[in-house]
Amino acid sequence: MSRSVDLPSLSANREDSDDRERRSVSFPSLALTEAVRIIHAAGQHGKDFSLPAFATYCGHTTDKSGPFRSKMASFKDWAMVDSKGGRASLTPLGQEIALADRPTEDQELLRKAFRSCAIFQRVYDDSAKGVPIKLDQLGKRALFEFGVSAKARDRFVASFVQSGAAAGLLKEDGDGAVTFMASVEIGQQAMEPARTLDENLVESVAQADPAQRISPAPSSYSAAGSPPAVIHQVWPTDAGEVVFSVHSSAPLPASAFELLASVVSAAAELADTLSSAGEATHKPDRY
Repeated sequence: MSRSVDLPSLSANREDSDDRERRSVSFPSLALTEAVRIIHAAGQHGKDFSLPAFATYCGHTTDKSGPFRSKMASFKDWAMVDSKGGRASLTPLGQEIALADRPTEDQELLRKAFRSCAIFQRVYDDSAKGVPIKLDQLGKRALFEFGVSAKARDRFVASFVQSGAAAGLLKEDGDGAVTFMASVEIGQQAMEPARTLDENLVESVAQADPAQRISPAPSSYSAAGSPPAVIHQVWPTDAGEVVFSVHSSAPLPASAFELLASVVSAAAELADTLSSAGEATHKPDRY
């Protein structure tokens, strides 16, 4: 006596295959720089929003659209936004971005944001540093090692590369390959803006008044245990001197450059004013 066995239909197998194809590990399809730009703009209006209001700040007319929901998913993957009860609120990272002066230019902040995305950080950590890696190879690793679906693979690679480059964690080689930066290279890169700033300020002030005495940043501060001076400049006056010094154990962020230039300019002007006042005070009376 034969028994009949119910076999899954071909259409059912196809549906199961499609379901597996659609499933993918969550990742931000919205690249880092654009996500930061939107959060910074929205953050100028507060840190807690109704979803319709937040959708408007994101450039959408409704919070029900697919593109807005995709952005919300990306913001969550970036750990910049939480949503609950029909509202969107900025996380501590989102608030830090909102308060930053020029967040899209602050690589230290961008690196922090990049590392907040677990899947992107994992890909970076598990990749070889200092050698070119083909984008096709990166896509295959995303597919077979990190759970990205075949349909989402290209979007994953594009967002990852754009975001990593913005954060200074990788370089695009221009021939369909990228090179991941080693930690020591990132540290050197972070120090360059401070050195460039110091050199530019010294040069600009010296050109403005050759008589001014400019001292390079000393390697350590006189007070024991204090952080080193990254900028130290002196403008002599008739009765003394004007001193401007910045001490920091960390590289100066790019957002500080413009402010520092303004302070140096004001200090130079102050020194000129004090010298002029001294000349007027000591000028002999004429009869």
